[in-house]
Amino acid sequence: MHCPEGINGCEYVQLVATVSMALSHDLSARDTFFLAEFLQSVSYQLFTLAAFKEFEDGKRKK
Repeated sequence: MHCPEGINGCEYVQLVATVSMALSHDLSARDTFFLAEFLQSVSYQLFTLAAFKEFEDGKRKK
């Protein structure tokens, strides 16, 4: 998974946070757990995105 076309990393994080808050309203404990699992997956994606961006920035500086 990656950021959708036309959205940068910051906008992606804002979108995920907004959707998460909306989804978490009135969730059961079980559903909240599933939401947490989804957000953890998004977090891993963001780490990968950051690593690629750092690599690209390093290439540009040379």
